[in-house]
Amino acid sequence: MLQHAEAVFIMQPNPKTAALKVAEYRNKVAQFGRDPRSLKVIPGLMIFLGNTEKEANEKYEYWHSLADGEAALTFSASNCGKPPPGLGWRNRIDWVARGRLTGRFEGV
Repeated sequence: MLQHAEAVFIMQPNPKTAALKVAEYRNKVAQFGRDPRSLKVIPGLMIFLGNTEKEANEKYEYWHSLADGEAALTFSASNCGKPPPGLGWRNRIDWVARGRLTGRFEGV
């Protein structure tokens, strides 16, 4: 994938994990003999606006209350075409916590 990629889109929960993902991708690019800085990284952002900081924070908290860990895992698995690492399609995880997403997942 990264041998010929000019750019990658990343969506990470915070700057620290984003920096780790960028370093991972740039290291892979270097393994192909390319200049790691030639890979453009397009970060995904979610911006919550309000008339005040309090209002923006309330909108964020409301959005976060709608987060569904099961949906996130299912979405990730469907994009990869395989179950999450170490899991079969029919295994069950009772509670999952990844970053700010928490939920229950049953094999799809």
